[in-house]
Amino acid sequence: NPRLARYATVTLDQISVRRAGSDADWQVVADLRRAGFSRVSDADPDQVAWLDKLDDQPGTFSLIASIGGADVGTLRVQDGRHGPVEL
Repeated sequence: NPRLARYATVTLDQISVRRAGSDADWQVVADLRRAGFSRVSDADPDQVAWLDKLDDQPGTFSLIASIGGADVGTLRVQDGRHGPVEL
């Protein structure tokens, strides 16, 4: 969507936030989810699907936060106008 293109990457101080879009971005999202959730889950991290069907739903997108070029966090955003928000 061209109207949203200007928000594709936002930088504030040294924190940069971008919307996941490429295969490389989605690998970053999966790696960050694994690093975070495998610390608090008893599930075998090699057996978990870190990307799921919700990632491809209309009105859903993921953001990647970076500090100084290092990817440090991810956030999945859901737009409730497209249907119920899943938790």
